[in-house]
Amino acid sequence: MNAARIGCVVAALALAACGPRIKEGEKIEDLAGKDRPASQPVAPTGPIKADSQRAVDNYRKLLDLPQDPATRAETLRRLADLQLDTDETGGGTVAESDQRLGESVALYTTLLREQPDAPGNDRVLYQLARAYQNLGETAKAEEALQRMLKQYPRSEYADDARFRRAELLFKLAQYDDAAAEYRRLLEVKESPFFETAQYKYGWALFKLGRYDEALGVFLVVLDRELPAGEQSDEEAALAGARPGKKDLARESLRVASLTLGYLGGGDAARQYFAAHREPGYAPLLYRKLADSLLEKKRFTDAAHAYTAFIDAHPRHALAPLFQSRAIAAEEAGGFSELVVQEKERYARSFDPAAAYWSGRTPPPEVLAELHGHLDDLARFYQARGQKTRAGGSGDGRGDSATAAQRYRRLLELFPHDAKAAETRFLMAESLFDAGQTLASAAEYERVATENPGYEKAPDAAYAALLAYERNATEVPEAQRTDALKRAVAAALALADRYPKHPQALAALTRAAEDQYKLQDFDAAARTAARVIDADPRAPDELRHTALAVAADAQFSRKDYAAAETAYTAVLKQETLKPEERQTAGERLAASIYKQGEALRAAGNQKGAAEAFLRVGRAVPSAGIRATAEYDAAAALIAAQDWSAAATVLEAFRAAYAASPLLGDADKKLAVAYQNAGRPREAAAVLERIAGRPGESAATRNDAAWLAVSLLDKAGDARTERAYEDYLRQFPEPAERAIAARQRLLELAAAGGNEALRLERLRQIVAADAAAGTHTDAGRLAAARATLELGRVEARKASQLSLHLPLKASLAARKEATERAVTTLTHAADSGFADVTPAATYELGQLYRELARALLNSERPKKLSALELEQYNVLLEEQAFPFEEKSIRFHEANLQRVQQGTYSDWIGRSLQALAELAPGKYAKRERTAEAYDALR
Repeated sequence: MNAARIGCVVAALALAACGPRIKEGEKIEDLAGKDRPASQPVAPTGPIKADSQRAVDNYRKLLDLPQDPATRAETLRRLADLQLDTDETGGGTVAESDQRLGESVALYTTLLREQPDAPGNDRVLYQLARAYQNLGETAKAEEALQRMLKQYPRSEYADDARFRRAELLFKLAQYDDAAAEYRRLLEVKESPFFETAQYKYGWALFKLGRYDEALGVFLVVLDRELPAGEQSDEEAALAGARPGKKDLARESLRVASLTLGYLGGGDAARQYFAAHREPGYAPLLYRKLADSLLEKKRFTDAAHAYTAFIDAHPRHALAPLFQSRAIAAEEAGGFSELVVQEKERYARSFDPAAAYWSGRTPPPEVLAELHGHLDDLARFYQARGQKTRAGGSGDGRGDSATAAQRYRRLLELFPHDAKAAETRFLMAESLFDAGQTLASAAEYERVATENPGYEKAPDAAYAALLAYERNATEVPEAQRTDALKRAVAAALALADRYPKHPQALAALTRAAEDQYKLQDFDAAARTAARVIDADPRAPDELRHTALAVAADAQFSRKDYAAAETAYTAVLKQETLKPEERQTAGERLAASIYKQGEALRAAGNQKGAAEAFLRVGRAVPSAGIRATAEYDAAAALIAAQDWSAAATVLEAFRAAYAASPLLGDADKKLAVAYQNAGRPREAAAVLERIAGRPGESAATRNDAAWLAVSLLDKAGDARTERAYEDYLRQFPEPAERAIAARQRLLELAAAGGNEALRLERLRQIVAADAAAGTHTDAGRLAAARATLELGRVEARKASQLSLHLPLKASLAARKEATERAVTTLTHAADSGFADVTPAATYELGQLYRELARALLNSERPKKLSALELEQYNVLLEEQAFPFEEKSIRFHEANLQRVQQGTYSDWIGRSLQALAELAPGKYAKRERTAEAYDALR
C-alpha cells in the first residue's frame, strides 16, 4: 500500500472516530430492562447522519485495499456492525433497511468463512442472528444462535443468545426446544433473564399441553410476585405485587386459571391443591377459573369451580359467596334443574342450624340470600308438583311435600316476615297437594284465624274445609267419624265467620250431608234448614239438596219405601234443572234398589228381581239401572228361574253393550242357557267369552272348553271343528289338550275315516314330543297312540304275502316288519302297564307271523321231492330266528309277573308260548308256573 493511500484510510478512520462510535451491539439484558422484546422492530428516527454514512463508505473502500487477514477481519466486522447499528437507529426506507441488513449478513458470513476460528466469532454469530432476526428470517436467526451456543457455550453472550434463541423457538412454535432453552436459563439464578425466562417457560409448557407442569411454574411466579397470606380480592393482591411486576402477576394469575381449566376445572384444582401446597391466593385462582369458564359459556363448569372450592374448604368465609356465584352461573346458563340443586346446597349448607356456623350468627346478607333461595325452592317444587300432576305423569306428591318443608323453614326462620301469611297459605297448598290433608287443613285454619286481615283469609277458611273433607275420604274407617266431624266444624266455621262467602251455603249443604253420614239426623236437618231458609234464597241446586236431606234421613233409617215416596215428591218440583232432576232420580232409583237389596237379603229372590227391574221403569235414565237389571238377572238365577234370567240378560246385553258388567252378564247367561236346556245357545255365549280380550287366560280357556263340551254333548255338527279350534287357541293345559285330541280320535274312528284316524294318532304322538314339560297323561296318550300306530304297521306287514321270487317279497315284508317293530318298540319302552305288555305281545306276534309267512310261502314249481324237502328245510332255518325272537318277546312279558304286573296281554303271551314252545309251556296251566319255568 503506498503512503498516500494509507494516509487516506487513516484519515477516514479518524473521521469516523469523530462521529458516532460503532456499537458493539445491545445485549438482551438491556432490552429486557427496557420491557422491550428481544427481536427489535425497525423504528425510523430520521435520516442517517452523514458521518456514519461516510464511515460506511470508507470501510467499503478499505476493503478494496490489500490487508493482512486480521485487519481485513476487523474491517469486515466493523463494517457489518456499523450497517446493523445504522439500521437499528432507523432512517431510510424498508428496502434500504433490507439492503443494509443483507450486506451485514453477507459481511458476517464472509468473516466466518474466511476466519472460522478467529477470536470473537461468538460475537459475530450473535450479531449475525440479530441481523437475520431484523430481516424477519427467524429460522436462520435461530440457527445462528444455536451454532454460537454449540461452539461457544461459555461466551459472554451465551445468556443473551440462549434467551434470544428461546424466544425465536417459541415464535416458531417449537415449544419443546424453547422450553429446554428457558429451563437452562433457570439454572442460573443470578441471570437477568431468570424471571422472564421462568414466565415464558411456563407458557411453553402450557403450549405443549403439559398443564400440570405449567401450573407449577406459574404458581412459583405467583408465590414470588403476590403478597403473602390469603388473598381473595384480585385488585388488592395485584396492588401488593413487586414494583413493575403487576402485569406479570396478573397474566400469571390468568394463565394459571386457564391451565386449571385445561386440567379439568374445579375438581382438578381441588385435587391439585390436595396433592400440593395450596397457596394463599387459591381463592383468586378458583374465581379466575370460574370467570374464564363463564367467558366460554361453560356455565356448569364455572359453577363447579366455585363448589369445588367449597368442597375443599366447607368452613371458609367465602363459601356462601362462592355458592351464590355458582347459582348465578347456572342461572346464566338457563339450567333450571341445576340452579335448584345449587340453591338446595346453599339452603342446606348455610341454614343457621347448619354445622357451618357452629353457633355463630349468620350475617344479614347470608340470611337475605337464604330467604330468597328457600322461597325460590319452595315455589319451584310446588310448581313442578302441580305440573307433574296436571300432565298425568305422576301425582307430584314428593315435590309438593318438599315445597311444604321449604315454606315451613321460611316461617321458622322469618316468622315476622311481611309475607308470612302468604307463605303459610302456600305451605298449606303444598301440604294439600302432597296428600297431607290434615296438616294442610290445620295450616289453612291458622291463616284464617291468625290473619283475619289477609286478603286470602276467607279462601283459606274454605280451603281448610276442602282439606278436612278430603281427609275424611282418606282416613281408615275407624278414624272417619272424627274426620267428618272436623269437616263439619270447618264448614260451620266458614259460614259463621264469612256468611257472605260464595261457598258458605254450599259448605252448609255439605255439612248437612256429612251430619247425615255421621247419623246425626237432627243436626243434619237443622243445618239443611239454614240452607232452605237462607236469605237471600239459596240457589235451587242447594235448596233441592237440602230438601233431599229429609229423604236421605228416611233412607238412612232403611225405610226405603218412605224414602221412595219422599224422592218422588222431590221430583215433582217444577223448578228442578235437568241435572237436579237427574240427581233426585238417581236417589229415587237408589231407594227402589235398596228395597230390592232388602228383599234379596230376606231370601225373596223373585221379589228382589221385580224391585230391581222396577228401577228402570221408575227412572229409565238412572245410572244404577244397569246394575239393578244385572242384579235382577242374578236374583232370577238364584231363584233358578232360568228362562226369565236368560230373557233379562239378553235385554241387558242389548241395552248395555259398553257396560263393564257385560262379561259377567255373559257368564250368567251361559249358566242360564245351560240350565234351561239350551246347550247350543250356551256354547255360543261361551265362545264369545273365550274370544273376549279382557278376560283372563284361564277364564277364556274354561269358556272355550265348556263350549266345545256342550257342542259335543249336543251332538252338534260343529263339534269336531270346535275341538280343532280349541287346540289351536289353547294348547294348554295339557290335560284338556290331551282329552281334545283323544276325542278327535274317537270322532274320526266313529266316522270310519281311517286316514283321519291315523293322522289323529300321529298328532297325539307329535304333541307329546313337542311338549316342553311332559305329563304322565300326555305320555300315556302318546304311548297308546304309538301302540295303535304300531298295530297298523303290523297289519300292513302281515298283509304282504311271500311269493316268488321270494327274495324280493321277503325284503318288502322285512322292511314293513321293521317299521312296525320300531313303532311298537317305542310303545313298549313307554313303561305304562296297559301299553308295554300289549306292545311286547304285538312284537312277539309280529315276528311269529313273519316266521309263519316264511313257512307258508309259495314254493318254486317243478321241484323234485328231494329238492322240495331241502327247500322246506331252508325255509325252516330262515323262519327259526324269527320264532326265537317271538319267543323272547313273549317271555319278556311273562317276566313282568315277578314285578307284580299281570294283564290279559301277559296271558296272551303265555298262550302264544304254549303254541310256540309246547314242550316248555303247554303243560303249564297257571301263569305263576309258567313264570317259574323261565327262572
